[in-house]
Amino acid sequence: MGIDVRPPSRWEVVPLLECLVPLGATRPRRPDLNAYVSDLPEDDVVDVGGVACTSAVRTALDLARYRPRFLGLDAVDAMAHEGLVTVAGLEEAARPLRGHRFIRRAREVIDLCEPRTESMGESWSRLRVVEAGLPRPQVQVSLCDADGREIFRIDMGYLKEQVGIEYDGVAHHLKTAEQRARDDARRAEIRDRFGWRVAVTTKEDVFGRRPLVEGTVMEMLGLSFEVRRRVWA
Repeated sequence: MGIDVRPPSRWEVVPLLECLVPLGATRPRRPDLNAYVSDLPEDDVVDVGGVACTSAVRTALDLARYRPRFLGLDAVDAMAHEGLVTVAGLEEAARPLRGHRFIRRAREVIDLCEPRTESMGESWSRLRVVEAGLPRPQVQVSLCDADGREIFRIDMGYLKEQVGIEYDGVAHHLKTAEQRARDDARRAEIRDRFGWRVAVTTKEDVFGRRPLVEGTVMEMLGLSFEVRRRVWA
């Protein structure tokens, strides 16, 4: 379906094929295959290039249930961004599974889904501040001139406090000194022209154990409380 759901530690590794077999069937055992026994209604099966695959909604729901929250969220955000699923559709699909294993995690992930999210780093950054107990930021904040033309767009932020959060990935932001200088100049203009302060986060920040992201955002928002931090593995 065009969505890469590999974790950061396995971006260069070909993922294992995952297979569902019907209840009562024998689960195949092969070194290149992860096989599971599961109920699989006909509506959950689609044809992709001649291969029977789980539908987009079933795939998203399974990822939200069985993957760690940070991986489930970036997958569901990406699938919603591409129009493969909707939040309402996922909520409806999860409703009959009340009481099933890991369905609470799935509901939490679906509730946090933001279809306008444009990268997995943005998903991780948003989850990190929410898990810390900070308010949920609005995504894709547009800063416009007097004529209503968008001049800048911030990954996420808090409108009243004019505090933004942006994720800088290596490929587009941190690979060269020119990229870093361009980002610095852009954020200086955002501050001077629009009065917004922007907290910048990286992969090391969102996966690190130190609450640097949360502390920076808390200080900008004028908040003070004990940060909750879940270790992502």
